[in-house]
Amino acid sequence: MNLTRMTVALALPACLLISNDGRAAELQQPVVLFTAGVATHPPDTSPQPPGSVTTCTALGAHGPVDPGRLTLADTTFPDVGPYAVTLPGYGTSTKARSAPQFSYNPAIVSASPGDTLRFDIVNHLTAAEPEGGITNFHAHGIIASPRPCNPLGDYILVEDQPGQTTHYRMDIPVALPGHMFGNDSAPRPYPSGLLWFHAHLHGTTHDSVMAGQSGLLYIGDLHADLRAAPNLDASTASTLDRTDVVYLALRDIQLTVPPAAEPDTVTPGTNATWVKGEDYNTGLCPSVANPPLPPAPGEFSGPGYCGVHGTSTSAPDTVWMYTVNGQYYPTITFRPGAHQIWRIANLSASATYVLQLVDDATGQPQVLNVLALDGLVAGTSAPGATDLHVGVKLKNLLLLPASRAEVFVANVAGTKTRPMTLRTTGITTGPAGDPWPQMSLARVVMEPYAAGPTPQTVLDPTLLETDAAAIPLDVTLPNAARTLSPVIAPVAGIAPVNCVTLPLNTTVRRRVTFSETPTEFELQSEVVTPNGTPIDASHTIGPEQFPMAAATAPNSVPHVCPRLGTREVWELVNTTQELHNFHIHQTKFRLSVQSDPGAPENLVAVQDPSGLIAHYEPEAQGAVPDADVDMWHDTLPVPPASLDGKTPGRTFVTIPFFATQQVGDFVFHCHYLDHEDGGMMAIAQVWDPTVVASTDPIAQLASLMTNAICALPRRAP
Repeated sequence: MNLTRMTVALALPACLLISNDGRAAELQQPVVLFTAGVATHPPDTSPQPPGSVTTCTALGAHGPVDPGRLTLADTTFPDVGPYAVTLPGYGTSTKARSAPQFSYNPAIVSASPGDTLRFDIVNHLTAAEPEGGITNFHAHGIIASPRPCNPLGDYILVEDQPGQTTHYRMDIPVALPGHMFGNDSAPRPYPSGLLWFHAHLHGTTHDSVMAGQSGLLYIGDLHADLRAAPNLDASTASTLDRTDVVYLALRDIQLTVPPAAEPDTVTPGTNATWVKGEDYNTGLCPSVANPPLPPAPGEFSGPGYCGVHGTSTSAPDTVWMYTVNGQYYPTITFRPGAHQIWRIANLSASATYVLQLVDDATGQPQVLNVLALDGLVAGTSAPGATDLHVGVKLKNLLLLPASRAEVFVANVAGTKTRPMTLRTTGITTGPAGDPWPQMSLARVVMEPYAAGPTPQTVLDPTLLETDAAAIPLDVTLPNAARTLSPVIAPVAGIAPVNCVTLPLNTTVRRRVTFSETPTEFELQSEVVTPNGTPIDASHTIGPEQFPMAAATAPNSVPHVCPRLGTREVWELVNTTQELHNFHIHQTKFRLSVQSDPGAPENLVAVQDPSGLIAHYEPEAQGAVPDADVDMWHDTLPVPPASLDGKTPGRTFVTIPFFATQQVGDFVFHCHYLDHEDGGMMAIAQVWDPTVVASTDPIAQLASLMTNAICALPRRAP
């Protein structure tokens, strides 16, 4: 790995400094994972298996590389905020094959298009662990082969057993087909942006992620978001010198702590116990919920945490702590005369953030210039363009679990130090949703620049800042200046076994319904006409919990099968009284427009009958895609139903399937990980219709057996 790729990170103290009140004095940057498991290889030296990924071909050479090693062990993390906590989290090596260091500050990996990412997951858990000691690995937001054989690609339908080392290899394409993120066939460079990685074992994902089995991944040009910043010329050294890049990994954790050992008064290193599973309580702090409720007896709160006192002076307290890079209420300091780009990732399992940057002197939220969401920097999808960008000024930035944002924050200190606070305002995610609390996350100090260089003005008058009271509850995107070019001519092909495909030469879409019973979360998928009528029962799956048979043999159950070389409109329907968060592996998506095949007449892309999220969607606040640059996501909220339950929430998305790296089996699900663990997940398989798939029953059975064998737990050689 070329470690110079990280040189734009803000130069802050490398050690964790604790002030007298127990708070971290300066924000640490994430730990750079040694070598990152990256080696550059020539394009197309690693062929992808054709058709359905049921067998694995040999992969091309990628040069000598010491893989990035993530050691999973149930051990004491000394820096969970000010506490020492035993967690089944990741340890990282600071040099080749060295003993792993366990820190609650997540690791970061940096790579470029054309690189090969190599990870070794060293599992030192035991079968006696509450979760059975089983794990796996997913690179969220990446477009790389979901290869099911050793070495694994981005493939989560596998169980990595205790005592084994599992090898993962992900070849990042140099370019993607133009139809992936553009409106013509010209190849597009693989997009730059912030991604992340995490454990993804169905049934235990929520606790694994909360325990710290996650990290950051940045792919591409580290200056891409800077170059997309309005009115900011990032091609000069002076501009780079004036703008620092800061990573903010947001996590929440609940702990039982000794009596009166709150984070702002506790002695650093005090032992605490992790609260997990069904004991994790999203209603712990009603007095700091949104909207505010009367304080509960025995409840306490302060910057960066809230909690409940024990039933007696000798009983332990329960603390709900929100951390940034593993730290409790750190300080983010701006250099005099310098701006910052914040690369923010919500690594929480379920916590929902509504971020504000508040001026301490006035109490007013400041403008956040959002340059990118979900790891695709605006402006990079048009080769050679230097002036294209999609930006929006927000005072409230909604980050659901797994969401990322890249935000330009201008230094407005002037001649005096200007203190501010980064906070989440709190949000209740529907009548049956969770009351995520208000919380101050970090202190922000903008140093004056009267004696230094004056920051360049970067606010673009073409960006929109709208009055929340005037925002409509529904979002309709205009069709102006967006004409999609013809895509690959559809080929019938012979679909793999148990595939639900879209009929050719028809204008239909998929409808995916999020539903709940008193005991489980479910998904249903149908194929419907533009007016919403299901075409027939054979194209319907569910409603059902995630079928566990699919965890080792994904093609053994009926599943969604998009054709390679097509794009599909998916209508996401939420019949429940709480917010859901749609995510699909191996691709990204944008809100649908009227001209997308399968869209209903008089399309309203986001229908929010409860009025919960429309005030936070960038598209709802005037961020309208233009002819050259769309706004792409890999997570997107699906609003809850109306208060009477009669009108579902809906979100229409258009999903491209044009890259050969997408061929194979993966999943889509709700990224509230307790919902996913509860069953709100389903299989998708991209298949190549130009590859003849046998319809002979014996051949189909052999295919299923091969797929199942490839997906069996594998031990290190």
